[in-house]
Amino acid sequence: MISYVKRNIHWFTAGILLVLLVTLSLLSEGYYGGTDNINHYFLSRYAFQYPHLFLDSWGRPLYTILSSPFSQFGFQGTKMFNVLLGVLSAWFAYRIAKMENISPSFLALIFVCFTPIYCVMLITGLTEILFSFVLIASVFLFYRGNYIASAIVISFLPFARTEGYVLIPIFFLALWMRRKYKAWPFLAFGFVFFSILGSFYYKDLFWVITKFPYPVLQGHPVYKVTGDLFHFLQNRNFIIGLPLEILFLAGMVQMVRELFSRENKVVKQALTFAVVVFLPVLIYLVLHSVLYWRAMGGSMGFVRVLAGVLPLAAIVSLKGFQGIVQVFRGSRWLYASAVILVIFLVARTNFKTYEFPVPFDTEEACIRKASIWHQNSQYAKLPFFFTDLNVPFFKDVNAYDPVVCKCGWFFFVSGIYVLPDSAVLIWDSHFGPNECQVPLDTILNNPNLRLIKHFQPPKPWITLGGHKYEVLLMQNLPGRPKSDNYAILDSMLAADTIGLNRRAIYKTAFESGTEDIDGSKLSVVQVFSGQRSFLMDAQMEYSPGLFRSMSEISKKPDGIQIFASVYIYLADSLTTTNTPFVVSLEHEGKSYSYTPVYLEKSRLKPGRWNQVRLTAQLPVIQSEKDILKVYLWNPGKRRFYMDDLKVDILQPE
Repeated sequence: MISYVKRNIHWFTAGILLVLLVTLSLLSEGYYGGTDNINHYFLSRYAFQYPHLFLDSWGRPLYTILSSPFSQFGFQGTKMFNVLLGVLSAWFAYRIAKMENISPSFLALIFVCFTPIYCVMLITGLTEILFSFVLIASVFLFYRGNYIASAIVISFLPFARTEGYVLIPIFFLALWMRRKYKAWPFLAFGFVFFSILGSFYYKDLFWVITKFPYPVLQGHPVYKVTGDLFHFLQNRNFIIGLPLEILFLAGMVQMVRELFSRENKVVKQALTFAVVVFLPVLIYLVLHSVLYWRAMGGSMGFVRVLAGVLPLAAIVSLKGFQGIVQVFRGSRWLYASAVILVIFLVARTNFKTYEFPVPFDTEEACIRKASIWHQNSQYAKLPFFFTDLNVPFFKDVNAYDPVVCKCGWFFFVSGIYVLPDSAVLIWDSHFGPNECQVPLDTILNNPNLRLIKHFQPPKPWITLGGHKYEVLLMQNLPGRPKSDNYAILDSMLAADTIGLNRRAIYKTAFESGTEDIDGSKLSVVQVFSGQRSFLMDAQMEYSPGLFRSMSEISKKPDGIQIFASVYIYLADSLTTTNTPFVVSLEHEGKSYSYTPVYLEKSRLKPGRWNQVRLTAQLPVIQSEKDILKVYLWNPGKRRFYMDDLKVDILQPE
């Protein structure tokens, strides 16, 4: 019996992993990776109804085509597609390890499926898992000597994820090393196939190039924040985890040792391993590090993208484990104990890094609540528009049916002025100000829109762009008297804070000079209320504001939320310099809580007064002497007016 289990341990391991991952998928309400899941799911699910979606560049045609039969069974079907691909990728890793004589080979299955970011990505609707499958399947075919098949499979990699173009030259090199020149032309097979297929719809043989979904050599109009060159290395615990990281480094050392071996056979085998297993991992890491560092290709620094090469990284880690445990080969029990220990550590790290089953994150839970409310409200039968694809997902409606609903993604600002009469706009502060280019101030000041409902998470959450996450439902009522949406919002927020104490701690209308307010900067040129406002110009880097110790603000300085607002008047648009409205908490002169909202990202309109709001959840106070600051920072020395600066605190009674 024991010998039977040992001979078939890879089958048992693969079966257990498949059952476990299917169970986790069925139990998971949420999904890692945000709304991209839903976009891919919708493209896949409705592609048979709208065939042009099969060739949508952003959706990755190979992913949409292969996942579409699964997506007909709902989002769980889409996730099952990824689970199956992930387990198959792990199986290929096991087969490659066996051909490389890396033992115990069955551990490759566990290393792949329990690599932290890979495991959580298996129960999503994202494309990285298909990318990893195509890549490792190509490597497997290469090791088997099926060079033309390997070249054909890898040629489809860019249609799983566009980064695949960067890895194809590696296979060109690998085929050259094996002198398999006849396989070279087949590296273009996928490109030619999809170029011809898509030309019938796009009427353009070069649509793969002309419809490329991301700007490469120029900045993305939305995703343009540069990052740290070592961002992915700094977040390696969330990607690979410490045990596999140590083994990966050990695998690199083992690989280098073999490259300098005196045996030609060992050197040749190590060189193949370095090129087709290790090099794709390295090139892929460098590529995404540079893209994020230079804000190219729409990169946002998501660590999930590294999942595409992690099955190969798992093989390197397994090679490292083999090198480490060679000293135990003489003792069956020590060797078995080392195997059991590494399985425990790898699995434990995975389940401590991410929460399983996967719950809804803060934004998903909030937009879900708003969507369900709308579905059950008196407005349900009216046309509705949305900025987040989660809305039609949670309402279970066809996002592509223009009669039912309409998405406002990407540069939708002009669309809010042509909404149908009585239509409802479901706006969120993640996609609204960013992809849709519609900031909160724009919809609240629109004369035709009336706020009908407001949702926010139980605890304040800062989303993309530094905005407080919230969802607003606005109804289009043209020809009606203009609504005071700010007053409506204030009353809704007040209703949400029952059981909490809200009080004003600072308010100034800049009517006179004080010790803190330079009277020479008071102006009558532009005024929001009263007789004067305050002028910010080249001589004013920091505005007047609240600068008080926590002992002056509250005797119980825990669980405090700060609500600040100010009115801003611009003569012209703010463009290049970040000008933040800031809530900061400082201990001994050093800030340990800093929450900004940038005027540039608030899309303030020149020639009128715009209200800027900021909410901040303060952390546990380190000392009652800590200083709370609320102010405007003007590093670009821009000229603008400010008026009616108010600061309230909210805390349990």
